[in-house]
Amino acid sequence: MACIAANKTIKGHIVDEFGKNVEFASVYVDSIYAVSDKEGNFSLVVPDGMKQELVISHISYQTSKIPYDVYSKKTSLQLTIYIIRYFTGLITD
Repeated sequence: MACIAANKTIKGHIVDEFGKNVEFASVYVDSIYAVSDKEGNFSLVVPDGMKQELVISHISYQTSKIPYDVYSKKTSLQLTIYIIRYFTGLITD
């Protein structure tokens, strides 16, 4: 009997530490990529059993790595992800 791998849909909304939507963030699991839209939303479809880490990166923010349970019985995950902007302040004496 052949075993057919099921897919998981991972949907999310990416916001910064101030609650502002983060557009054009790269979101990936292994070699499957997506980019967040103007409202900070993204969607990925990944095969069951893939790497257990969702990576979110953006040039203005720190890269975030989010573990998830690939063996969960759920066929979809809905996430709100908060990412932190790199420090941009000026330090003086």
